[in-house]
Amino acid sequence: MNIMISATKTGGHVFPAVEVGKYFKSNNHNVFFFGSGSEIELKAIDGKNFKYFSQSIKSFRGKGLIGKFSVLFSLPLYVLRSIRIIKKNKIDAFIGFGGFATIPISIASYLCKIPVYTHEQNSVQGSANSLISNFAKINFLGMKTTKEISRSKFVGNPIRKDFVFSLKNETSDFIKIYVTGGSQGAEYLNTTIPMILSKLNKKIQVRHQSGKGNEASVKTLYNNFNIDAEVREFFINPNENIAWSDFVVTRCGALSLAEISSMNRGMVMVPLPSSIDNHQLHNAEFYFSCNLGIIHEQKNDNDELISALNKLIKEEVYKTWESNNIIDHHDAVRKIYENILKK
Repeated sequence: MNIMISATKTGGHVFPAVEVGKYFKSNNHNVFFFGSGSEIELKAIDGKNFKYFSQSIKSFRGKGLIGKFSVLFSLPLYVLRSIRIIKKNKIDAFIGFGGFATIPISIASYLCKIPVYTHEQNSVQGSANSLISNFAKINFLGMKTTKEISRSKFVGNPIRKDFVFSLKNETSDFIKIYVTGGSQGAEYLNTTIPMILSKLNKKIQVRHQSGKGNEASVKTLYNNFNIDAEVREFFINPNENIAWSDFVVTRCGALSLAEISSMNRGMVMVPLPSSIDNHQLHNAEFYFSCNLGIIHEQKNDNDELISALNKLIKEEVYKTWESNNIIDHHDAVRKIYENILKK
């Protein structure tokens, strides 16, 4: 089979797409990856032996009236280019993982009578997937969505094999906390969490991913509060920090939550309030309903979070989170693969 996979813009779209591509490749299929030429895409597919195509397409969402007309005017040209790519490479199936640049190639696939699929990582369907889902054969879901999607199938979020359940093999007098705002870091977590952690009634050790350019300032905060903390802009193997931790303080991107929960660690989830359609809050609510953590919104008082952290540590609530994972995200790639082959 010649499978065309498309994902653009963010790691939350691109990384699950690459995992699915790797699975197809390992089963002797040809993988074609369609993106927007971004650095994150190029790094993610490096060494994967995918054939890569890109079109630099501006997003429709958030544009003014003139900008939206410009995007719509250029869309037919991008579709025609995509049709040529599909026919030249004899593509048999297409799956999109999100990002506006997936729209032309998905429309082209539909016009070429090629089966179209989507995978939605978040609890709120993105704009591109929302459009494509209208003519997709199956809309795969990474978690329960806020609105019902026709022809949908829950499979979980494809994640790397590194994120597997790990028992803590040592006891400690310290509570170990991993703080991460994702690969880019998070200003609120960088500037507020060190102070909040200084108010806890238990000795703690912290590992904190700060994002580029923030390591020194965050390290200074921890030093000022006399907290034992290892701070880095980016941890190459975040799975090691999750395994080391008792629980994780995290933003609420779908992929981050899937990776952490797959290692049977609970989460103190702090949604990004400016996320599109408030999807990070809805992501967090899904995992909260699975008893895999608590939610703290930035608009709420810091004392509320301090109280909640002291309570979950005193009552050892975080230990109950370790046995509550009910979603096998590692099986998502196999489920997607088998469903596409059936069609």
